[in-house]
Amino acid sequence: MVPAAIGNQGKGSLTRPASFCGIYGFKPGHGTIHRGGDGGSQATNTHVGVLAGSLEDSWIVARFLSESAGPHPGGLGIDGPMAPPDAIRPKTLVRMEGPGWKRTEEGARTAYQAQLEAIEAAGVPVTQAADDPATAALEGELEAAAAALSTIAAFESRWPLVMYLERDRDEETGAFDPLTHERGLARLDVTRGEYVDALRTRMAYRERLAAVARAQAQEAVFLVSPSAPGPAPEGLGSTGSAVYQWASSLAGNPVVSLPLMAVDGLPLGLEVQGFIGGEAGLMAACRWCDAAFRAGEI
Repeated sequence: MVPAAIGNQGKGSLTRPASFCGIYGFKPGHGTIHRGGDGGSQATNTHVGVLAGSLEDSWIVARFLSESAGPHPGGLGIDGPMAPPDAIRPKTLVRMEGPGWKRTEEGARTAYQAQLEAIEAAGVPVTQAADDPATAALEGELEAAAAALSTIAAFESRWPLVMYLERDRDEETGAFDPLTHERGLARLDVTRGEYVDALRTRMAYRERLAAVARAQAQEAVFLVSPSAPGPAPEGLGSTGSAVYQWASSLAGNPVVSLPLMAVDGLPLGLEVQGFIGGEAGLMAACRWCDAAFRAGEI
């Protein structure tokens, strides 16, 4: 209905709905766009990004926001041209499905495999994470990264949410349903010690990711997976699993969801991850994938 919209993501609330809606989702690195006005929860997880009808619009809006609103305090912003970077064929794509694969529906697996085979046929090798020591080590940390993200999200989003829930309970305003109360107040059970351990896990995961970036410096290598385990779930009872977003939300590296696949007529995105500070390179590679798809080459 609009060319682009601003969204945010603490766990998976930007690239996952982009996948479900058949549009482009661009989550730049953490802190590259100012977060003022988002309520302040999940301060070290929440990213600001863009949902758009074209990949080019997603870059233009994100790059403009990073320049005009500025990065969040302490962030470096998005480097690169104000116009979308020129398309550059990626050298290699590395499959990084991890714990999401066992949750992925059969139709989504089939569509994903077919898409990767088409990319390979167009001249871009697709490797397994286990093929390289650096990516194998990174994939081995995905389960721990997911658990750490959940702990950090719970601890950092207690306030002001818990304050609102306690007021709703005490004054019986009926503003929140029982499930929201149950899940929200349970966040108080997360201890500072657990939070600190989760932060240490994040530091270790970021170092693993940086090791991959160092090993692949100047090589135009990117990590790929489905953007979701399947198409959007039916009804309003669930927003679907964000399993494929957890690690990048924890690490804060940039991600793009490309609307290249479908399952039973419903959209499914291809998620492409870059490295911290590498938004322009990621966008250039995704523009090549997008153009090749539209030209019927992949």
